Amino acid sequence: MMTLMNRNVALVYVRVSRLDEDERERKLSPAMQRDKALALREVSGLTVEMHEDLDRSGSGTIKRPGYRAMLDRLTRGDVRYVVAYDQSRITRNVSDLQLFRDALLRHGALFIEAATGRVLDPADEDHELGSNVLGSVDQHYRRKVARRVRDSLTNKAAGGDLVGPVPCGYVRNRDINPANGHVTRVWVEVDEPAANVVRLIFSSTPPGHTRSSRSRAR
Repeated sequence: MMTLMNRNVALVYVRVSRLDEDERERKLSPAMQRDKALALREVSGLTVEMHEDLDRSGSGTIKRPGYRAMLDRLTRGDVRYVVAYDQSRITRNVSDLQLFRDALLRHGALFIEAATGRVLDPADEDHELGSNVLGSVDQHYRRKVARRVRDSLTNKAAGGDLVGPVPCGYVRNRDINPANGHVTRVWVEVDEPAANVVRLIFSSTPPGHTRSSRSRAR
């Protein structure tokens, strides 16, 4: 069996839950996660392979092609480290976390948190305990945030606010406090260039169709 020091590959995994215009300045940007991983002394001299899931939740792993590809790559047996910014980038689900550690153990690799430099050996029961504690905290955080979002959206919908994507022909605008960059007000208004196209579509007769006899009578 290949020893750890004979392995020359590090798999770097990057994940963000959202990647849109409002999140460009997020602290956990993909670029920052990559930079932190590549700065680790343990990674120096190894062949680095990147795997990413952008706009992907940490609640599960099935819908994360980057994560699945990383696990498939792990099976070759030449990986020394799997690296992510922190454990929550891997998953915020305790059952998936156990499966991840099992995969590391089965294929003889270690996990490194780039944020702290902490190395997790899946064969060490103390490391496993610490990982389980953090995993439970991450799962609790994810579920609490999800509940708050649901409650907030329900409250907005009950108050008549628009929830979800803005319909074509409208645009969502916001006021931002220049002192701290926080959004102070959000509203929806007509987007005239797009609205003109929508009006034209609804006022035109589709090709191959004629107005109904009732309409012609008018």
